[in-house]
Amino acid sequence: MEKLKARALLEQPLRASSCNGPAEKAARPGDSWREERTRSEEDNALHLPGLTAAYATILRALGEDPQRQGLLKTPWRAATAMQFFTKGYQETITGDGGERMGHQVTKG
Repeated sequence: MEKLKARALLEQPLRASSCNGPAEKAARPGDSWREERTRSEEDNALHLPGLTAAYATILRALGEDPQRQGLLKTPWRAATAMQFFTKGYQETITGDGGERMGHQVTKG
């Protein structure tokens, strides 16, 4: 019976969801990356404590003590680094893009 329920769930059409908007925006689940997303500095500050706690949990799951001297700031550093690494997902690239990718754009 449980297998039938699991199969029924798997066969349902996927609905794209986003933390920043309703699910109806994306036509297909793979199109969710096309939605415009914004994340302000205030959003980063608001989510930083939760991210920091998540990285402390990861350290504990790895058998480390996040309270030991060498790891005290590590959860915060990892959380702020992840916010920095993913900030490009919130940016819109303008222009033809060639010069931004280090390619010389030639016309003709």
